[in-house]
Amino acid sequence: MKKYTILIPSGCCVLAAGIAGLALLLNQPPVSESSVPEFVMPSQTVSTDSSSAPETSGNSVAVTIAPQTEAPPETPAVTAEPASLTAESPDIPEETNFSTSIQPGETTSAQSATVSEPAQPNSAVSSVTSVPETTTEKIQTTSKPHTAEHSEPTEPEHPSNMLITSGDPLHHVQFEFGGRSVRYSGVYEGTPVTAVDILLEQIPSYDFTQNGSSFSGTLNASSLDPGYYIIRVSLDGGAIMDYVFEMTADGSAPLSWAELPADENLSAAASPLELPEEGVMQHITSSGDPETARQVLSRVRELSNEICAGITSDYDKLRAISQWVSRNMYYDKDASEKGVTDDMLTLEHVLEYHRSVCFGWSNLFSALCQAQGIWCANASGSVVTGSRCFMQTSTADERSHSWNMAVIDGRQIWVDTVWNSSNSYHKRRYVEGAQDMQYFDISTAALSQDHRVTRFEHRNYFALG
Repeated sequence: MKKYTILIPSGCCVLAAGIAGLALLLNQPPVSESSVPEFVMPSQTVSTDSSSAPETSGNSVAVTIAPQTEAPPETPAVTAEPASLTAESPDIPEETNFSTSIQPGETTSAQSATVSEPAQPNSAVSSVTSVPETTTEKIQTTSKPHTAEHSEPTEPEHPSNMLITSGDPLHHVQFEFGGRSVRYSGVYEGTPVTAVDILLEQIPSYDFTQNGSSFSGTLNASSLDPGYYIIRVSLDGGAIMDYVFEMTADGSAPLSWAELPADENLSAAASPLELPEEGVMQHITSSGDPETARQVLSRVRELSNEICAGITSDYDKLRAISQWVSRNMYYDKDASEKGVTDDMLTLEHVLEYHRSVCFGWSNLFSALCQAQGIWCANASGSVVTGSRCFMQTSTADERSHSWNMAVIDGRQIWVDTVWNSSNSYHKRRYVEGAQDMQYFDISTAALSQDHRVTRFEHRNYFALG
């Protein structure tokens, strides 16, 4: 995005000063818009085998989709987890609650909706960036994305007193509850864990140890009355990951699966809506032009290949795409405050400006995954913020939101790239924040603490190009 400099003759200084003074009186000081940041590509590849991940147990849920002219990557069966839970996010901006799909015969037009001012993410350690505008040479490609193979592994159930936050072997925490203490162990690759505490009660771990990327310790909960409490995992660099647990008369415990929308979320994911071509086109370009859509999808393929260069496993590709989106996209707080149009959610807009609200982020993530042949769908629904779970809030506290679910080797993998990032675009400035991996491959139990699915859809982008 270009900057414009206005040269004012000396005789116009009073006028200029008057305009500046008026802007200050209106509490709207002149703001220069920063350039669109350059995409940052992965500097190294860490290969993992997702089968070595901590096992997240559960029931098997079959996913079915409606047939279509050109088949998308095969829709696999997925595996879910039952009881055990918790996870929270930084405070996340409220989203506009509107449909981003159309049915055959319907037409769409840019529409605007106003939302309340979003909350500032807790984990933000921000610096204002102003990167020179850059252009990336486009590589023409006509190849179609490959189709990933799928199997249906079975996973053992875990004790009801245990919470495993993620299936990612590089980023997870395992909590073991019971009695008057909480034991934990985990791995966090890339960014050291600096502390694990019970938030607000100021109860630190009394035997926190760290060995490379691995860490463990114990939290003493003997002084806690019955109620809900937050365990905060702090990372070097300022990012935080919060997990809620319950103190009962019998001691510490994970939140109950039955009290969460976990089964509701799995049920929604079992039968995704297959979006018709008109609806898919709406998510690629607001112009509705097939040639423009093909060019946008060509750029998506090129970008996805660049992100995943040198990576062989689909799971590692999924992680790389998740990290890339959280690192390179910016949450558009200006649009959230002033009104979101359909155009702001398209792949065309997001690739040009590197910013959007959550529906745009999840749209891009899904397309980048499908370019690698990874089955990926878009979930939308409601969330609660402020390190709270649904049991602590009412429906009036819920905000609309969008995230994703991929399936690899028969296993469901929830991903929320927005809640893994504190990047924002505010007052026409790109502000870089901290990132973490709390919501990559997050367990259904942990996700369902603060995410409720009400719509689940699959978009076969590459049937159009």
